[in-house]
Amino acid sequence: MKLFLIVCLVVAAAAPARAQRRPPDQVIRDDGSLLLTDGSSFYRFNRDSSFDSGPLGLSGRTITGRWRLDGSSGFIIEGKWSWINGLALTDDFRRMTLRIGNVESPTNTDTLVLSGRRGPARVHRGYWFVESIVSLPPPAIPGGRGAAARSSANFLIRFELNNAPGVEQVAWRVEDTRGCYLEIQYRDTWSPATLPPSQVWLLRSDGTAVPRTRPVVMTGGGFGGTGPSYASYYYDCAAQPDAATVVVKLGQEFFVKPVLR
Repeated sequence: MKLFLIVCLVVAAAAPARAQRRPPDQVIRDDGSLLLTDGSSFYRFNRDSSFDSGPLGLSGRTITGRWRLDGSSGFIIEGKWSWINGLALTDDFRRMTLRIGNVESPTNTDTLVLSGRRGPARVHRGYWFVESIVSLPPPAIPGGRGAAARSSANFLIRFELNNAPGVEQVAWRVEDTRGCYLEIQYRDTWSPATLPPSQVWLLRSDGTAVPRTRPVVMTGGGFGGTGPSYASYYYDCAAQPDAATVVVKLGQEFFVKPVLR
């Protein structure tokens, strides 16, 4: 009997520990970053909300930007796309949405070539996929009035929509990469030709409206012709300290939200 117990203890001690699986956002908080690969590229989410991606080699596509959660298992990355050791567009900005399940913590350190640089890397493993990729307009030109007054602290205010038909989310965003804008995300079951009509007003405390810096920007269609459509209404961030309320009209309904932090 004693011999049997000793054998069991030896086998248990020699067995490899079961990999711990955690939600990806928890991994980023606990470990400081989340590193995924698909065999040809890496995708790195950092605790400070910065994001970078590049080839597992000397040449390939690169992404530099910022990430945010979409309220479920989605990670929304907005940034500049380019190419290392190759030709690339000068102003190629895109929004990419990734769906990431629970991931396993690294059990060992690998040696990888990340964007042409060889070094140690601890890769998390799990199931994930690209849900959509859409083009974005370039951010404000550095040195412009809006860029100079832009807040360095990102923040997000979501609207309560009460199940507005055809609309997934409405949010007021202040981001250091894209400025100040209101974004309407439509449900991916609606085609761009039948989207509910929308109007947006950014109001000061005295009731006057802040003018937009450009016409509404429509993006969407997603990766491979799938994914939701977006409407983005841009404003000069210099007006952010005076902005008090955002009013959104979707179809025949009005939604009002304070924007003061």
